[in-house]
Amino acid sequence: MPHRPARLLALTAAVTFALTACGGEEAVPEEETAPTEEAAVDEEPTTEAEEAPPEFAFPEDCDAAGALDVVRDHQPADVERVNEETTDEGGIRCLFGSHEAQNGVNLVYSEGFTLADMPDIEDNYEVVAESQDRELYLTDRASELGGLLEISDMGEVDTGRGALLHLPGGVFVAAMSIGRDDIDQALTEEEMDELLVDAAEALIE
Repeated sequence: MPHRPARLLALTAAVTFALTACGGEEAVPEEETAPTEEAAVDEEPTTEAEEAPPEFAFPEDCDAAGALDVVRDHQPADVERVNEETTDEGGIRCLFGSHEAQNGVNLVYSEGFTLADMPDIEDNYEVVAESQDRELYLTDRASELGGLLEISDMGEVDTGRGALLHLPGGVFVAAMSIGRDDIDQALTEEEMDELLVDAAEALIE
C-alpha cells in the first residue's frame, strides 16, 4: 500500500527531487373514470435506485491523467512537471515543482485492492481504522465518488504532508507535498484533500 515505509521513502525522494528542479403504456379502462389518488400513488416506485459510483480509468501516463492541469489549480502559475516515472509496482509517478510556492508536489496513480471496495466501508471505516491502526476519514466530495481518504505517515519528514485516496474499482491516487524549508510551504490538509478529489475526477470514464 502507498502508506508503507518503502514506498514513502520513494515518494519523499521524488518530491525532494522536484524541489531541486524547478415502461409500457397503461391499458384504457372500460369506463372512462379518472384514476383515484390511491391508484396514482401505487404507480409511483416504492424505492429509488441508489446511484452507482463513477468508474475510474487507470491512466497510461501523467498526460492521460491530466495531472498538470489538476496541480495547476492548487499551485502558482510557474508550476511545472519536472519528472515522470513508473513505480516498482507499475504505478505512475508525476512530479511537479514551483519556485514561487517553494514546494514540490507528487501525484502517484496505482492499482490494487482498495478499502473503497470493501462492503459498507463508508459506515465502518472508523472500525477498520482502529483495527488496522490507520488514519482514515471522509469528506463530502470523496464520499460522492465512493472514495475513502487516508493520511500517509511521513516518518521523519517534518516539512510536508501526504494523503491517499482509495477509489472504487481498484484505483489509488496518492499525493505528497513537501516544503523546501518548512511545512507551511506545503499544501494544507484541506488543499491535499481537494487535490486528490480533483485528480480522481479527472480519471472518470
